[in-house]
Amino acid sequence: MLTQIKIKNKNKKINIFARLFTHANIFVFYQGFNIWGVAVNTDKGASFFKQTLGSKSTVTLEEAIFRSELAFKPANLQEHRQFWEEEILKQHPQKKTLLSWIEGVKIEEFLNSFTDSEFQGIKLHSHYPQSQVFPNYVPQEFETFMDDTVKEWVQSGALRDWEGVRKPNEPVIPTVVSPLGIEPTKPRALWDGRFVNAFCT
Repeated sequence: MLTQIKIKNKNKKINIFARLFTHANIFVFYQGFNIWGVAVNTDKGASFFKQTLGSKSTVTLEEAIFRSELAFKPANLQEHRQFWEEEILKQHPQKKTLLSWIEGVKIEEFLNSFTDSEFQGIKLHSHYPQSQVFPNYVPQEFETFMDDTVKEWVQSGALRDWEGVRKPNEPVIPTVVSPLGIEPTKPRALWDGRFVNAFCT
């Protein structure tokens, strides 16, 4: 959901766009303004933002609220489902579908009725993705960078050990193990989900 607000900068009004995520991640600005304003953590409730902002559509840089990047928590939308239901998606025509995605996206919603094609020499002929384990493609000079990145993902909760989340009826090895790769010019770590995507609409 995009919302537009105006920020006063001395005698000028600057129109910028902010993406409204949750009441805990209220405004994330794209113009580098996060050196001003108030940085907040995810423990702030809806009442804090309503009291602070009220019905304002024009705020100063000092009044603006910015989500603290140090407060990032993966999958925290689930913790604020009620706010999404009652505020953000209140009149949204796809409210039911979007709320279900907050609770957890199910791959069945996106699979082709049947996939009959080829991916990197692998014949695809099924409804669900076939069992496949792909090796990582990380050049030696970036192995330390990738190791450090994976550790950061684990520490933030974005990545979890399969044994810690596997259900009793699920395989010891996931059905598909997607590879990690590197975009070397930045450098940037990549998770390559193209095999699974080949089965999706």
